[in-house]
Order: sequence, then structure tokens, then C-alpha cells
Amino acid sequence: IWLHLGVTVLESLAGLLIGLVLGVVIAFLFGNFKILSLLFDPIFVAIYGLPKLSLGPLLVIWFGLGIKSKIIMSAMLVFFLVFFNAYAGFRDVNVELVNTLKLMGASRLQIMQKVTLPSCIPWIIASLRSGTGAAVGGAIMGEYLGTNKGLGFLVQTAGASYDITRVMSVILVMCILMLAMDECGKMLEKSVLKWRQPIE
Repeated sequence: IWLHLGVTVLESLAGLLIGLVLGVVIAFLFGNFKILSLLFDPIFVAIYGLPKLSLGPLLVIWFGLGIKSKIIMSAMLVFFLVFFNAYAGFRDVNVELVNTLKLMGASRLQIMQKVTLPSCIPWIIASLRSGTGAAVGGAIMGEYLGTNKGLGFLVQTAGASYDITRVMSVILVMCILMLAMDECGKMLEKSVLKWRQPIE
């Protein structure tokens, strides 16, 4: 199982990283340029509402049956979670604080460094934790579309031969993988948000 587990972990981590970076960057652009939000926000909402599995055949045609299509599927699920959370964080910035810094002569870059990004970090970290599960789920969903490696491939082949023991074993490994990635997310959250006082 180690080969298949390694493939799924690689796809999940790559999808998580790509989805996280794209989600934060595009949310930042939407938060600073309202014209982009007006133009593309309805499109993103419409695409987010689509069943992602229905986009699978397109990904296979565009990127093939290799690891690329699985990473793209994983990144797609992570992207929307991160984007909507980060965008909400950018819109939730304290306007009075921003205006105060402007009156004190702060530049746009200083406002971004001192106010915007710090206020968005909790939103991004929260989406990162939920995105870990989405990354694994997207990778496994992509493996269902066609491959010869990965945990999704093992479940599919075991299910086709009615090998319930193997199906349950692989599902258990998937659960352990998601728990392990969630624990990593908790550790990152504690490290990044150590300045925030815990709720008693």
C-alpha cells in the first residue's frame, strides 16, 4: 500500500499548495480591485456550485490520465475553500484602522503588511485546515477517473472484485491520512496564531 499512499499524499500536498497560493492571491486581487470582483465573482460562484466530478472528463482530456489531472482536481477543491475564506477576510478588515493609518501617512504596502494580511491570516489558516481534507478528497476523486496508482485506484479495484476487506482497509488508511494532515494544520495554526489569546 505504501506506493499508492505515497502517490495520493504527493497529489494531495501539491494540490493543497497550488490551491492555497492561488486562492490567497486571487482573493487579494479581488479585495483590492473591485472591478475584478464584479466581473468574476458570479463566475466563481457558478463554477463552485458545479459537481466537481462532472469536470473530471475535461481534466483527463486536457491533462491526461497521469498525476497532473489528479493534482488539478485536488487544487480546484482547495482553491474555492481558500478563496472564499480569504476574500471574506479581506472584506472584514477594520476600515477605521485603515483610515487611521492613512491619516498617519502609511503607504498602501504598509497598510497591507500591518493590517490587511494579519487580519486575514486566521481566515486563511481556517480554510487551510478544511482544505487538507478537500485536497485528499480531490486527489482520490481524480484517481477514480482513471489511473493505476493511488488509494482511489485501490478502492476502485477492490470494489470491482467485491473485496470488502481491502475496501475497508483502504478507507481506514484514508481516514488516518486526513487525521494526520489535520494535525499538521493544527500545529501550523498554533505556530502562526500564537499571538492570539486562547478563549478561556
